[in-house]
Amino acid sequence: IYFKIIEIAKGKEAVNGKDGSVKNLYSKTRNKINIKEDVQGNVNYKELNMIQSIHKGDVICQITPPTLSVNGVSVTGKLLADIDGEVVYEGNKFNVKNLLTINHDVDNSIGNIDFTGDILIKGDVREGYSVKAEGDVTIFGTVEGATVIAGGDLTIERGMTGGNKGVIETQGILKCRYLENCRVYAKGGIEAEQIMYSALSTDDSIIIKGRKGSVTGGKLIAGRSIEAVSIGTPLNGNLRTEIVLGAVPELIMEEKRIQTHLDDIQDNIFKMAQDIKYLESNIENVNVERKELLKNLKFQYQIMNMQKMKYETSLEKIKRKIQSNTEMCSLKCSNIYPIINLNVCGSLYTLDMELKECSIARKNDKTYIMSPNLKETIVF
Repeated sequence: IYFKIIEIAKGKEAVNGKDGSVKNLYSKTRNKINIKEDVQGNVNYKELNMIQSIHKGDVICQITPPTLSVNGVSVTGKLLADIDGEVVYEGNKFNVKNLLTINHDVDNSIGNIDFTGDILIKGDVREGYSVKAEGDVTIFGTVEGATVIAGGDLTIERGMTGGNKGVIETQGILKCRYLENCRVYAKGGIEAEQIMYSALSTDDSIIIKGRKGSVTGGKLIAGRSIEAVSIGTPLNGNLRTEIVLGAVPELIMEEKRIQTHLDDIQDNIFKMAQDIKYLESNIENVNVERKELLKNLKFQYQIMNMQKMKYETSLEKIKRKIQSNTEMCSLKCSNIYPIINLNVCGSLYTLDMELKECSIARKNDKTYIMSPNLKETIVF
């Protein structure tokens, strides 16, 4: 039987409990004046209704008892937690907290951290240690040659002094003051004040602004845009800074992955077609087993072609997405100093002159460099 979904195991979802409630049918305040108005709008001020009389058997309050929660159970019979976080035993029961707070440095006193929720570190992250979180990470101090990985946003109040060992990976936005000698990937974008000799990569934008707003050396890859006060340095004419625009790292990796699968499937289809052709050419001389093999090969051949069409469609979508991003890529910089190696959507150019109020834009598959210093716009 093919293409039929069969249930082989079933768990049980957790059910939240509900708080109990009390609906009072009588006033809690004794001797409270309760003047009533009749249907004609008349009021008898002698009827103050201060005394609440009750008969035997009358209901004073309607009480709704709380409902108990029901634990979820996996297909293996294990109890399930309702949220991600840190499990702690407090008040004679287990609790799950989704914020882990470290009140000091991450060093040999606590070791590496791998947490399912959010992390708040009130100190530094020392060299050689790693911090991993499925949620947001906030660090009040400095990150040395360490590894910090966040499933959400990452905020470093100071910055990273990586010593060519520091690694940052975040699926959200990275915000910090400086990045030095480190490697960074931030899917949602990067905001900093100073970049020195580092490799930065993002699917979105890199914004370097503030007191310095400078980029010195290293490599910057941005899917959309780069904005800075200065790129390069006037003090070292041999220093090279590499800028790559319009390359979305995640999309490019996905494109390569799909292309690899597509190539493998096409190879398998080619080999399978040869086997089918060979068996069909000798169909009169093959036995029952070979005929059954031919039947199975033809079925697999159809499945392979369906998979091929699926990957071709996915590859086309990825390429269209990459193309749409390249049309929006841009760069703005108040001061740009040589030498800058530019790669804009695959078009290469080496900028060997100083430019003021420089801007780079992409239109109709061409890249334009504009500046008041230039007699005419550079097109490549």
